[in-house]
Amino acid sequence: MRVLLIQYQMLGDVLTSTIIAQQLKITFPESEVHYLLSSRTEAVVKNYPAIDQFIKVTKQEFNSLPAVFSLSRKRNLYE
Repeated sequence: MRVLLIQYQMLGDVLTSTIIAQQLKITFPESEVHYLLSSRTEAVVKNYPAIDQFIKVTKQEFNSLPAVFSLSRKRNLYE
């Protein structure tokens, strides 16, 4: 199972959401947890063991995410 967590820019929210990643790994140990965030906040969670992959986006890319989500659903990329 692949799960995409999204927390773009708010540093406190990025830190807090690591609890979700950790709980997902505990509940679904076989899961892949990917995290979509701003490159400005990546350093805070970069070495967090419960997150398998980081997807860094710019503000312009983040604003066009509805199209990205539609495509990812069509390709069954995330649960």
